[in-house]
Amino acid sequence: MDHKQTGFSLIEVAIAMVIMGLLVGSGILLGRSLIGSGHSQEIVAMATDLNIAVKNFKERYHYFPGDLPDAKDDITGMDLSCHYNNKNSATVQIGNGEIDTSSLTITIIDSDHHQVIYHGSEATCVPNHLYKAGLIQRIPDKDGDIVSRFGKVRIMATAQSSFKDVALDGHPDHIIQLENLPVEIARDVDRYLDNGDITTGRMQGINATAPLAIDPDPNNQPETVRFYAVPL
Repeated sequence: MDHKQTGFSLIEVAIAMVIMGLLVGSGILLGRSLIGSGHSQEIVAMATDLNIAVKNFKERYHYFPGDLPDAKDDITGMDLSCHYNNKNSATVQIGNGEIDTSSLTITIIDSDHHQVIYHGSEATCVPNHLYKAGLIQRIPDKDGDIVSRFGKVRIMATAQSSFKDVALDGHPDHIIQLENLPVEIARDVDRYLDNGDITTGRMQGINATAPLAIDPDPNNQPETVRFYAVPL
């Protein structure tokens, strides 16, 4: 009597497992790609929105955010440290057309008539000026900084940034400096907004404050770009 074979042979099971493994692996890679693409788009949107916000601020107040003299007279509700109603001109030039990173000392007489001294810089006041002017959304960082999911995002004069010795195409006076972007995210952002090469063009990345240029060979590039510049 003939007996019909039931179930699967070991070879068939092995083939099925290999196929399932390939499908799962492809799904993971696709998922990672989609997540990476989403994060890249998030950075592109942030850089674009900040660029627009800074330009709108300058059009409205005729100064860069952070560099607005007597800012308390034009913008209500600001942090006391960014009022600029009593500046120490020896440490910073407020209103000179640059977002300075040099030390800023502000002396404030509070509501109780006590003298309070704040230390910071024009660059550290940029988020507060933009936020209180209604040009950006809520600042999530506890220190009042603009941040991405990867690190701080600072707006400043190029000559006072980590890119002061980097030959950015177009020689922008000011940049948006993003910190600690994964190199793949930086490449994606560069493809969206520049030439796709993070070592050349208007937008570039560096991996040291010295700075030390990133190796143009993708195989030799680090996992994280320490600083990435987007021109204003």
